[in-house]
Amino acid sequence: MLYVYEDKQKQHWREKIAENTGNSMKLWQTMSGIMGVKLDGRCDNSDCTADDFTKFFSDKVDSIRSATSAMPPQDSADTASQVINEWKSVIVLEVENLISSLSNKICQLDPAPTWLIKELRSLLSPFIALLFNKSLATGCFPKKVQTRNCVATTQKGKPGR
Repeated sequence: MLYVYEDKQKQHWREKIAENTGNSMKLWQTMSGIMGVKLDGRCDNSDCTADDFTKFFSDKVDSIRSATSAMPPQDSADTASQVINEWKSVIVLEVENLISSLSNKICQLDPAPTWLIKELRSLLSPFIALLFNKSLATGCFPKKVQTRNCVATTQKGKPGR
């Protein structure tokens, strides 16, 4: 009897994966279900409201502010030693087009799914353009966004170094 249950369960997940192929968000939700990950704090489209999202987001911001209230202001004294006298300013439309052209991959450094960034590009693009233009004008770039993720890879057929 246990084998029948396990076979039915495996068949269910195979069908869910096949059903959601091409829809990254649904596929990740299915994978979370397979791995037994609880999606706490999330709700189905049928029972989520804008007020629920607003409350969740406000609570999240308040918790971050309270957790960091005792922290000293971030030092951003690093400035460039070279001066760029002339450059073309980054415009919002360029940023929107670049965001639209992103592949739908997820980065460990940015847990926001790419599909969400793409959907909100009209809200994010003015801030990103301003960040780049101010950074170019002042020679400063916030330390918080200077993080990178380096992954060592080897070329096919060549030993790692």
